[in-house]
Amino acid sequence: MNRDISFLERLLDAPGPSGFEVRAARVWREEAETFAADVRVDVSGNSFATVNPGGSPHVMLAGHIDEIGLQVTHVDEDGFLYVDQIGGWDPQVLVGQ
Repeated sequence: MNRDISFLERLLDAPGPSGFEVRAARVWREEAETFAADVRVDVSGNSFATVNPGGSPHVMLAGHIDEIGLQVTHVDEDGFLYVDQIGGWDPQVLVGQ
């Protein structure tokens, strides 16, 4: 359990806004190397891990490593934060986050 929490903490501490996922992806690959037979990254930055290459059936799990990135640009007299986006994402999705 502590190892799982440690991985989660490292992943959450690694910045990974859209377009700048390199550090978060590196944390994921380092963890995957502890259990996967093969871990690699392609020229586009996508990460892959193969657990049992000869096994059957073949199962693929896919997910996103990026997160919505915000940068505080101003704090007003009432303590309200003004932010600007980091990376590419639709501002409408922020409400659901």
